[in-house]
Amino acid sequence: MSDNETSNSEVETQESQSKETNTDSNSQKSSSTEDQNLKKDGIQDYQFELSLNDAKEKFEDTVDDQNIKIKEVNFDDDRGTYYYEVTGFDKTNEYDVKIDAETGEILENNQEKEDDQAVALEFDQIKTPEEAMKDALNQVDNGRVEGWKLTNENGRAIYEIALIDQDDLEIPAFKNE
Repeated sequence: MSDNETSNSEVETQESQSKETNTDSNSQKSSSTEDQNLKKDGIQDYQFELSLNDAKEKFEDTVDDQNIKIKEVNFDDDRGTYYYEVTGFDKTNEYDVKIDAETGEILENNQEKEDDQAVALEFDQIKTPEEAMKDALNQVDNGRVEGWKLTNENGRAIYEIALIDQDDLEIPAFKNE
């Protein structure tokens, strides 16, 4: 290989590395801009990589307990990272797993003894978060969703929809309500 061929190869490698760096930088910029837009415009129209069912499955795989039941799912953000916080239980323990809504990465995984008699959510009878957000937005003018929580309150499954610059709303979670 001649000196000229070597230098051309080195230049191509440097150009390629420069393009990769620029691509990474651009994706970080667009991700940051996207996060700012979600905080301002709301999450109601954004499709995250992980759905509620994906998060449920990820929780079950992480806890790896056949008897686990889910009592609550919280969808929120921490400094621009949107996540599902899934809380479940068995006869003796409570499990709390925080899952990145875009990457599926487990951000936190906690277990503690539980004496509380929790009520499990029945996912096959529950509206999707998108349906609950739509129901909430139909009740307000110019509403934008900041986050939501799916939980049992007094034996009834509900979504607590957090709105930007407005009071939170409780939406019945069962499909037929």
